[in-house]
Amino acid sequence: MIPRAVPGARLAGVALVLLVGCLVAAQSLVSALGPEGISATGRHARVDPGIDDVGRPPLVRPVGFSGPSNATVEPSTGSADATQQWYAGGRWWALLADPDSGGFHIWGLGGSGGPWIDTGVTVDERSNARSDVLWTGSHLYVVSSGGRSYRSEAARVARFSLDAAAQRWSLDPDFPVAVTDGGIDSPVIAAAPDGAVWIVYQIAGGGLRSISSTSDGLVWSAPAVVPGPASLLPTSGFGLTADAAGIAIVWRSRTTDTLRVTTHRGPVDGGTWDTVSTTVYGLGGEGPISVRPGGTVAPGALLATASLTLAKRSSSSLVPSIALLVIQPDGHTSVRVVSRASDGLTEPRLVIDDARRRAIVVAGSEDGLGAIYVKEAEAPDLQFEPGRGEARVRQPVVGPVGRPTVPDQVLDQRSGLLLLATATLGRRYVAGLVPLGGTPKISPYVAATSGGPVTLVHDSFDERPLGAPAPASWYVRGRTGSHSTTTALDRGARAMEIDVDRSGRGRERCRDLPPPGDGIITVTADVLVRGGGGADAHLLTVRGSGGALLSARLSRRGDIGWLAAQGHRRSAGASTGSLLRVVARLDPAQRTYRLSVSDAATGAVALDLPDTPWLDGSDTVVEAVCVTPPGGPPGTAILVDDLQVVVG
Repeated sequence: MIPRAVPGARLAGVALVLLVGCLVAAQSLVSALGPEGISATGRHARVDPGIDDVGRPPLVRPVGFSGPSNATVEPSTGSADATQQWYAGGRWWALLADPDSGGFHIWGLGGSGGPWIDTGVTVDERSNARSDVLWTGSHLYVVSSGGRSYRSEAARVARFSLDAAAQRWSLDPDFPVAVTDGGIDSPVIAAAPDGAVWIVYQIAGGGLRSISSTSDGLVWSAPAVVPGPASLLPTSGFGLTADAAGIAIVWRSRTTDTLRVTTHRGPVDGGTWDTVSTTVYGLGGEGPISVRPGGTVAPGALLATASLTLAKRSSSSLVPSIALLVIQPDGHTSVRVVSRASDGLTEPRLVIDDARRRAIVVAGSEDGLGAIYVKEAEAPDLQFEPGRGEARVRQPVVGPVGRPTVPDQVLDQRSGLLLLATATLGRRYVAGLVPLGGTPKISPYVAATSGGPVTLVHDSFDERPLGAPAPASWYVRGRTGSHSTTTALDRGARAMEIDVDRSGRGRERCRDLPPPGDGIITVTADVLVRGGGGADAHLLTVRGSGGALLSARLSRRGDIGWLAAQGHRRSAGASTGSLLRVVARLDPAQRTYRLSVSDAATGAVALDLPDTPWLDGSDTVVEAVCVTPPGGPPGTAILVDDLQVVVG
């Protein structure tokens, strides 16, 4: 028998329908407003002020401010605690999606209430990339990856430097670096006290893997199994942090209520791994674990937040739903209740306010309107008041918001705490600035008023150790077998050396380029051919999606040649064993290129080719640059130095 609906339930259902209708109508009005944002002067000065005012009263009072649209992904997904925002140079920055391309750029906050301004600095062009950022005080590290096993989805590490006076970020030479062969799940990054940089991620089936770098992110170890149960059990959530002794991974398995802390102490190569465990009833389940060193709040301990599954095991609305875990070095863990099932809070993130000795928990909500709430507890008791806490992000016009992210760095009264989330209905970033004991005094980001050339790639190899493997961002096309190391040229500069394989054949090695956008693309490289005799050396090949667009070659007789639609052409010879400077200027609009080859030491020009059609006239994009050793006996090689790709 079907139960009769009671009048109160019927009225509640009607109210819910009306509420959803209002939200949809509001979103339709937003869509009718036209393209998001306004164009300021300058190449990369796009401003997106958000849509806080759409000409009608909101359903509830807005809190915080909205930002650019995010039609691709939400700012935090997966089973790890990822960070998208950071405070540097007296102002706030964030890694946000570009609404036009879907890739991810660095954006600056124009003031305490917005707007977000696109700096134009591309971090990852892949719209499906998942990322985590780390600001060390001197460099910004970003690890980003797709989730599939293809090479194009591989995890990359990019490192940026900030010119605080010019408010400008620049990609450091020899970055980004590919650190895996294919995509990985939920990468997070941290820097240990000794300067080593660590990345931990999850593999299919739930196990954890780690990679590390002792060279400021230039050279990375091979992926290694995180020792202990982390390699065997299906991990459902984990967090990574660095404390005074090393790094710590706090994680839980999918099937038990066991909390595990796996630590690495000491240097990367000579340190030790250790795992301690404890049982926290209700801990099993899904969702990231947000972990931070205890600092002044819990000296010597780790603090972590996690969602509990007690509400699924009990019908009571009073059972705890979010817990703050105080984890001692021996694994002993005490639990503080942050919220209960009746509060409807989800996806907690943790911030430590060292100056005020407070633990701050940021969480989303399950109610129909949605908001990001903040709750605080003061040391030493760390007791949270009942209830949801204070709503710090709520933008009813763009719908419920969720998946909050918080910065992973020490903050103070001057910086405040910037929260970032995504509105699920409007597919738009939303944010809010939370005071930490006073009024934040942030310097607003001002859009640049003049554009200029943009460097997509600059591989100098100068910072790489001698004999280190070639950057993983340079890959062998076709079958594997070519071996590359960095070495020193006779001028003392370091370069990438590509040797022939065991059969004496040269394998083409390429480097993919981020989408160059509009404008003339200039590729410059210093190239030296050593030995050879079996075939031409390919000094520089630029490839599109369909094939080669241009190719400059050096024959065994020292002739400079190039490929044209009519065949292979040759010009005057170059000095054998000379360091050659190859410059190619590509015009994607006309699908033509100019090519020059000269002696890098004397400047003598061996080839100066005027506008020439691309080899594949149907191609429209520039995707990769490649070089190939000539083929010959052992010792035959090609060396590449100071490769630069510039647009504009």
